[in-house]
Amino acid sequence: MNERRIMHIDMNAYFATVEQQADPALRGKPVLVGGSNLERTVVTAASYEAKALGITNGMSMQDALRLCPQAKVVVGQPERYVETTSRFLRIFQDYTPDLEVFSIDEAFLDVTGTEERFGGAVAIARKIKERIRKEIGEVLTCSIGIAPNKLVAKLASDKQKPDGLVVVTESGIPAFMKTVALSDICGIGPRMERHLLNLGIDTVDKLARYPEDRLVRRFGKYGALLHFMAFGRDDSPVHPYWQSPPYRSMGHHYTLPSNTHSLEEVKNVLFKLCEKVGRRLRADHYMGSTVSLTLRRSDMEYFHKQHTARDYMDDGLLIFQEASRIVDNWGWCGDIRMVGVSVSNLVHQYRQGSLLPKEIKRMLLLEAVDRINEHFGDFTVRRARILNTPLKVHVGGYVENKTDLYGRLE
Repeated sequence: MNERRIMHIDMNAYFATVEQQADPALRGKPVLVGGSNLERTVVTAASYEAKALGITNGMSMQDALRLCPQAKVVVGQPERYVETTSRFLRIFQDYTPDLEVFSIDEAFLDVTGTEERFGGAVAIARKIKERIRKEIGEVLTCSIGIAPNKLVAKLASDKQKPDGLVVVTESGIPAFMKTVALSDICGIGPRMERHLLNLGIDTVDKLARYPEDRLVRRFGKYGALLHFMAFGRDDSPVHPYWQSPPYRSMGHHYTLPSNTHSLEEVKNVLFKLCEKVGRRLRADHYMGSTVSLTLRRSDMEYFHKQHTARDYMDDGLLIFQEASRIVDNWGWCGDIRMVGVSVSNLVHQYRQGSLLPKEIKRMLLLEAVDRINEHFGDFTVRRARILNTPLKVHVGGYVENKTDLYGRLE
């Protein structure tokens, strides 16, 4: 049986380079991309010129500007990034139908059955790089890892940035894994890394030598997965985009213009977020029963609570009622900086007809509101409670302080 040939393609500093491609004046300069609330947002993406000065993704915009006052700050434009992503995905599809979209700037390709047609996996990688430069933009680059499985392919793509190409064969996996840090492995976050450190495991090599049965006793099924990852083993298939697994949750969050301890202000923003979540659920024909609320204090500490209702829901009002109960029973202290809400435990195509006049009226009203907002823009029709919710919105790339006109949230 032929060795699998899996490619992981990662677009470099994606949002920042898309902005540099769109605006030649930004090329060669440190660029920071953030949300509409620039004074209080974090760095969504930093160009390599900015990264060279110590700026990292996720850093607060204020800290980033202290490191690099001359940086060019740009409000992110999701529509532009989605359009660019669709363009490079069309290029990838020319080389294999087995294409899995991992994120807006990452994808896996299984070229096992098609590589001979194009001269091999390495030749495909080089052609993809060339076509991105010619067909999308010379500023955009990608790093590509080629390996027998998705785990190692992703690790390989991280080894050379920007514009790298790293190939790992089956026989080369043991040596390659010795060059990998625990934090490099997708699935080992800071919390898991701390748990492993408490067990005396601080390298991938030590994880590989740690008894699998003890990992399973400590972490359950995930312990077995940790054992396999330490050896670079991964049998998971590349899921074609048209076989994408269902959503696990849908949510939105918003960073407030200023810290607040006002319960009413938090609830006003929360209501609007719940309305957006409800509309997304209805658009994709999902309903959910578990409502999760996330608050971030001014000291940047996160708090998370959830509640599972008896019934499934896709109405923003019902979602808000559940989230509001969580707020009322929370009893937190300190100023709030960010509010987030999500709905999980989803079911698809679950809605059934109702004979109750009140329920029929509610469903028809939601359908009418969705049609109007789809045609004229988000929140053209909205509930009275959120009519004057003060949010920062961006118009034409600039930030204005005003009462929200268009319902645009981070």
